[in-house]
Amino acid sequence: MGHPLILIVEDEPVLRQYTVTMLEEAGFDTLEADSAEAVVAPLESNSDIHALFIDIDLPGGTDGLRLAAGAGTERPVR
Repeated sequence: MGHPLILIVEDEPVLRQYTVTMLEEAGFDTLEADSAEAVVAPLESNSDIHALFIDIDLPGGTDGLRLAAGAGTERPVR
C-alpha cells in the first residue's frame, strides 16, 4: 500500500513547491493543482486522495473555502 495522497491546490508556484517538498519529506504522496478549475481532473481520476491542502485565496471565481465545500459534497468523507 502506498503513502497517503494529498492534493495541494496553490496558485503561487514557490509556495506550492515548498508545500509539496514538506509533505513528501513527511511521507505523503502529492498531486498538485494551481487553481480550482485544475482540481476537477485529479479528483475525478484519483479516488484514493486522502486530503486536500487548499490555498484560501485562489484566482478565478472559486475560493479555497468554496472549493473545499464542493469537494466534500462531491466526495464525502468515508
